[in-house]
Amino acid sequence: MENGSLPNLEELHITGCSKLKRLTLEATLLQRLELDECDGLEELDCKGLSSLRMLDLCCCESLRTLCSLPTTLQKLKLRDCKELEFLDIGGCSCLRDLDIMGCNPLVQSTISGWHRLTSDPSLQIRQLE
Repeated sequence: MENGSLPNLEELHITGCSKLKRLTLEATLLQRLELDECDGLEELDCKGLSSLRMLDLCCCESLRTLCSLPTTLQKLKLRDCKELEFLDIGGCSCLRDLDIMGCNPLVQSTISGWHRLTSDPSLQIRQLE
């Protein structure tokens, strides 16, 4: 789905869309996005999600890179995104909860902004392998 404009959407849950390859949304009021078992998803563009507070990605096995995360993001959950190689959280100044599990290629050295996060005592980080 490209260039989907949903200006009044505040919450979106997508489950089991294995044919979804790319997701680009213009949803400036979206606060919560959950993608579950979208195993064909290769790219998620978060540029148009300026109010996003919570992002939960589970079993998005083809997703390789996650970047352009908004500064408003407070909670990020990544589970079983087995191809995820790069994550940019350097601009996520509001991030308070980071949960990464089963994203094997992803290590501290492939997370841009990791050093800023580890110096923040209010941030909870769980299960980074």
